[in-house]
Amino acid sequence: MKKIFVRLKQLDARIAECEQEMQAIDKLPFYSLFSTEAQRRKDLDSLAGLKAGLLQQKLKVLNQLSCLARHEAKNIINIL
Repeated sequence: MKKIFVRLKQLDARIAECEQEMQAIDKLPFYSLFSTEAQRRKDLDSLAGLKAGLLQQKLKVLNQLSCLARHEAKNIINIL
């Protein structure tokens, strides 16, 4: 179970990094200074895709945790 929690923390950290990067790209004047707004959109889309993938991974890990918790609960009930 510890491995699952570690993986969740890793995914949460990477998701937070994506969100920070997306906010930075939104605020950076670089794109408007050099007239590369299309590149800003591409960069944001790329990060949004990465974030979506990470969220899907997180969902899988949460499902694993849920299954493991149900299994542990059944074991405890059987012992009692």
